Amino acid sequence: MPSLVWLVLYSGWRFVSAHRRRNALADNEAIDRKEKRLHGDASVPMAVIGQSWCFSGDAEKNKLKDAMTAREPADTPEEPRGLVIPDKAFFQGNHADEAWRQEIILEWLLVELVKPLKARLRGSTNPNASKIWLSIDSVLTAEATKMTIARAWTTLGLKLPVSVQLIRTMSLYSIDDWLDKRLQMPVHLVIAVQLRGAISGGMQAGEAEAGVAVLLGQASGDLPDQTLTICAHRPIRSEAATLDEGIANALRWGHCSDGNIDTLWDTGLQEPLAQAFKNLESSVNDAPVVELARTIGDVGVAAPWLALALAAARAKENAGAQLILDQQDGDVVAMICRKKN
Repeated sequence: MPSLVWLVLYSGWRFVSAHRRRNALADNEAIDRKEKRLHGDASVPMAVIGQSWCFSGDAEKNKLKDAMTAREPADTPEEPRGLVIPDKAFFQGNHADEAWRQEIILEWLLVELVKPLKARLRGSTNPNASKIWLSIDSVLTAEATKMTIARAWTTLGLKLPVSVQLIRTMSLYSIDDWLDKRLQMPVHLVIAVQLRGAISGGMQAGEAEAGVAVLLGQASGDLPDQTLTICAHRPIRSEAATLDEGIANALRWGHCSDGNIDTLWDTGLQEPLAQAFKNLESSVNDAPVVELARTIGDVGVAAPWLALALAAARAKENAGAQLILDQQDGDVVAMICRKKN
């Protein structure tokens, strides 16, 4: 009899153990499927429909290769670089003179930046499904800035959409929210401009002026040429302690988990984030690095979007995946830009 009892108990234990194992396997499979689905959703990119930039008033010095070439040795302080309009002279002055200069520069910049995107902007935009974001850092008042924008749009022969947002600084991480809401607002035009006190003595060594425009839309649908689609993949924001995981996810969402990066664009990571990235045991550290602060200068609010515009242009040259690193407060924002597979 004791043997029979033991046999029944043992059989019951085996049955319960097997049942638990099956449940655990089923749970793990469900978790794996959910994780795969979430990463699949996160891998849906936006399309860079078009981009333009200006970090030099001389067209011959405003090319992609110029942005990828360091102008000065690393240990040599750089001269401030204010924008100069062709055939337009500005002379040293006070704050009022600087405001006058910046108003002229801003209007000229907006026209120059939007002009190459004009046809695509008209063809891709409707007032209810697009938004214009203007990140402008200057000495101009909000009212003067709005009047300058209106004049530029009139010069371009464009009508401003209903949804226009004027903001001081704008992170690449905004793309994360836009991807989540891409059906409600599928088209975004970002214009970022950094102006300095070039004639009033307010510009420091290493600082520069620049403007950039990036037109983003859905990576599917009626794009001019699907074979040339450049994708801006979902960015991720990470602290220094979780940077390895963040970079891994950025690579995964950008379909380059092997870490094979053509160019790494650094908008100006500060310590300890810069060192945390260098300490990563990843092949991304083998990629050539373009430090915008050393090739163009410190362009402030324009830096992240300038990096995206330049990375998109580089990817369009049939180069491989581009990794962009930006800093938002004490975190790293990482994202992949590449030609559509």
